[in-house]
Amino acid sequence: MPFFTLAQVDFAKFYIGSSGCSIVAPGYMITDSTYSEDSSLIYSGEIALDSFHFFIILVDIKNPIPDSGLARETVLVNYLDHLKSSFSITESVGYGRGHTLPGYDQALGVLDYWKDEFGDSWSVKGWTDGRILAVLGIYGPVPYPHTSIENVYLNGFRFPGM
Repeated sequence: MPFFTLAQVDFAKFYIGSSGCSIVAPGYMITDSTYSEDSSLIYSGEIALDSFHFFIILVDIKNPIPDSGLARETVLVNYLDHLKSSFSITESVGYGRGHTLPGYDQALGVLDYWKDEFGDSWSVKGWTDGRILAVLGIYGPVPYPHTSIENVYLNGFRFPGM
């Protein structure tokens, strides 16, 4: 597996559809959109870097989550649990709660590490401010070996106006 440094990975800022949100990703990430059962707009995108995949799922929530940190965290954790089922996740380290984005007090984040039925390792971080819910992640054959690159990506999500 090649060794990368931050200087060797071409990060760029990309806007996610018309959501007003952006991410910092290691290459151009094309996003698709669809609607959920409650008519919330969902964007998804993915890009491969060697044997690893960087992905985002963003939900522009039709009926915003009440203005309570506990309610928002509960919805975010429930969505991550839903994704575990969708992605055939068989192991989980457990949610690391209380993550924040500097400069945006409304944001709260949850981090977890998963393993799926095929043996792939996942690093996943979810963010919400009550109006937007986003899940960013990296998965591949082993845990992603470049912590600095992983941190730039998982913490590189920006809500509208940031």
